[in-house]
Amino acid sequence: MSVQFEFELNNPRTHQLIIEVQDLFIYFSYYYPNNSQFKLDLYQFNIHEESSIFDKLKVILNSQNSICIKILNSFQGSFYEQVSSWITSNFPNVQLIERKFDVSNIKLGLTFIQNELKYDTFPDKFMLVTIDNSINFYNISIANDSAQLVFTNEISPETIIAIASMHEKNLNFEQFIQDSKNGNKDNLDLLVRDIFGESSTTAKLHGHITAASFGKVNNIKNKSSLKLEDIGSSLIFIQCINLSQLAVLNSNLYDIKSIVYSGWFANKFSYIANMIEIGTTFWSASTMQARVIPITQWVQSLGLLNEE
Repeated sequence: MSVQFEFELNNPRTHQLIIEVQDLFIYFSYYYPNNSQFKLDLYQFNIHEESSIFDKLKVILNSQNSICIKILNSFQGSFYEQVSSWITSNFPNVQLIERKFDVSNIKLGLTFIQNELKYDTFPDKFMLVTIDNSINFYNISIANDSAQLVFTNEISPETIIAIASMHEKNLNFEQFIQDSKNGNKDNLDLLVRDIFGESSTTAKLHGHITAASFGKVNNIKNKSSLKLEDIGSSLIFIQCINLSQLAVLNSNLYDIKSIVYSGWFANKFSYIANMIEIGTTFWSASTMQARVIPITQWVQSLGLLNEE
């Protein structure tokens, strides 16, 4: 799978390529000087099949006359060594620069999104939540030029896909997530009304609130009758609720009032973005602003390409 975004840059810059790997995805971000276009290419691959990465790199590098490559710190340990060694061995004329997680890159990337996509000004201080194979929470202070990783949650969209794959062997995960929009989690989740009844006010909670995810499943005799879209609906709901709750809790620790969410899980599916925003409003009692902005997987890449 390959998803591409293209933008026109006002000021032509050195021909550059950014490579960033985040588990199931590799991001190639590069600038074409001939037509002043900036392309973001999201390429899905298996992290255990490195040959697919090298094949993709070979196609890109063979098509370029002159290029500067910057590798973000998503490459770690031996895998980074493999990739950098392969590039320098096969393309000795390529300039290779390793870059670390840097708030200045985030700042430049956000500026690009703000200017090119006509977004409102970003706050000087916010919680950046990156939703990928793991979910990372960063305390970002633009004013102080600092980016601090404050929390990591290993229960992620990849967890949802893995669980669904146990139910459906040949799972198309994008189609699965899209179909889950029309699923009914109430067929699987135990609700407050299932415990206290529709008219009871004993619990002082709305009847539609989830009391236990998959709480009804043990009482379903024929497990094969479970619908995949209902499973997805329940998994995605609890992911969004937990994700937004953790974002609010961590933001409270650092007196942060703005939360920026990024990652394909929220960017690609508008109903999920809406669910995350609603969850943030609920857990913060409407005291925090949530924003899911597009293409922020590449925020650092955008910054690197636009840096002076």
